[in-house]
Amino acid sequence: MKIKGILFEFIIRQLLLDRGFTSVIPDKHYVYEDRGLFFINGKGAAHDADVLMDPPMQIPFSYPSRVLFECKAYKKSRKVGLNIIRNALGLRYDINEFEIVNDQMIKDRKTKSRYASSNRNRYQYQVGVASVNYFSKNAREFAANNKIPLLSLRNLMPGSICDLFDEIDGNYLGKIAPRIIEELQGYLKSKSKDAPISKALQNFLNTDSIIGKIHKETKRISNVLVALNEYSDFFFLFGDQIEELENLKEKTMILKGNIVKGRLPSNKANFLDETGKDDNIWSLVIKGNMIHFFFTDEGMQQWENSCRVHSDLKHDNIAKQSNSNFSGTKIYVFGLPEIERNIPFRIIEVDNPWVGTYHSHRA
Repeated sequence: MKIKGILFEFIIRQLLLDRGFTSVIPDKHYVYEDRGLFFINGKGAAHDADVLMDPPMQIPFSYPSRVLFECKAYKKSRKVGLNIIRNALGLRYDINEFEIVNDQMIKDRKTKSRYASSNRNRYQYQVGVASVNYFSKNAREFAANNKIPLLSLRNLMPGSICDLFDEIDGNYLGKIAPRIIEELQGYLKSKSKDAPISKALQNFLNTDSIIGKIHKETKRISNVLVALNEYSDFFFLFGDQIEELENLKEKTMILKGNIVKGRLPSNKANFLDETGKDDNIWSLVIKGNMIHFFFTDEGMQQWENSCRVHSDLKHDNIAKQSNSNFSGTKIYVFGLPEIERNIPFRIIEVDNPWVGTYHSHRA
């Protein structure tokens, strides 16, 4: 149902808004709205952009980046398969290869005094795929090899809440007043962080046992932290309880400087979901608080191998010329309290002893 997809897009958008991302403002030409949908022009066609965001910061010597998430609210029995990830790769290629070349520009190239290029802002787009449920093994492998971020809501919300998406059907929606449905759609499509809401809609969300319950759970994932490692892998940090992240935020608020010490234990996190232990959940200890993140075994092995090479280079070449003894890896975390100059991230220096432990505890 349409409302189910809009609700899921709302959750992903709010998650990113809470982490410092901002909704892209359409320029009404290259990026535009039509009947409540966002479209972005590509080389071959205009594409529906489910969640299109500007990141909290940019880097020099590169076109500014944007993040586009394709959102899939399939039934629990259906995993997101390889075909969806292939489509995401094609989408990324099409929008990044978009350029305007017309006959007049071809003529202008013959005249050196004329500038034969369209005068517009250009962006480098990263395309990810978000799903209420899980991804197939082939989909995960293809995504990892093509650097396509994957986000499963089941790694951020309890399974019982995710299961409620399957109950959003015609029979359920038919029992909701049309005026509430209309207001709900407008609210969920809003691109702002604090969209206005009527008393009637607020009352519905407070009392409803399906959409209302899912909406309440978004407060839980508002405490999820977005993280990036040194190799541009994108993932989320979360706690067994919301209080774990709140305690971490309180502790980091009183720290001076932008660097926080952390460590990755050599053993896997003892994190249980409704189906038992998830082998792709890892733990990270920061200031005495153990929080978790989802990372595939393949990605973790690649990260560890990169860390080992990087660590050896630092030890042999850089450390000799520096006063710093740190030779581990770094994680850049968005969502912790900002410090001076409004820096939008904190740096977690992960102890070097983690490097080399991956294979030993996977044996």
